[in-house]
Amino acid sequence: MGITNSGQLQELFLAGGLGFLLGAFYDVFRVIRLMMRPSARVIFFQDLLYFTLSSVITFLFALAVTGGELRFYMFLGLVTGFMAYYFTVGRAVMRCAKQVIAAILWLWKMLWKAIFFPFRLLWKLVKRPLAALGRLLAKIGRPISAFFKKIGRNIKKVLQRPLSVLYNQKE
Repeated sequence: MGITNSGQLQELFLAGGLGFLLGAFYDVFRVIRLMMRPSARVIFFQDLLYFTLSSVITFLFALAVTGGELRFYMFLGLVTGFMAYYFTVGRAVMRCAKQVIAAILWLWKMLWKAIFFPFRLLWKLVKRPLAALGRLLAKIGRPISAFFKKIGRNIKKVLQRPLSVLYNQKE
């Protein structure tokens, strides 16, 4: 049985659909990059994972549709479908993803501001008395940093040697 023109056209359109889906799959990685801002090494491995998975999917597609034969028009359909997605729907998806991620980050920032608002208010109330206490200690002749250094040295001296703590130790 030979290859007909209508069969080739159908395979071309199927390959275009697969290319469109592979473009959508690539957008998953692009949205992850927007959210996490990974390093160049992580991006490299993401791209490597994408190309490996897409090549396996393309191979399985060729196996199912053409019996494993690789044809030029199939690759042309894949590239055309990918580009059709990337330059149409992909742009809209990325624009929406940027806005959604910006909104989520704004909400996250507002949440943290609301959580830490009481602590900031408490700090505003306590800041002046603590500064006055620090100035008073500086006038006495003991700067605060020296005072805390002395406390730190004394904390280290509190612990005794393990052998001197034992009361029933034979001498």
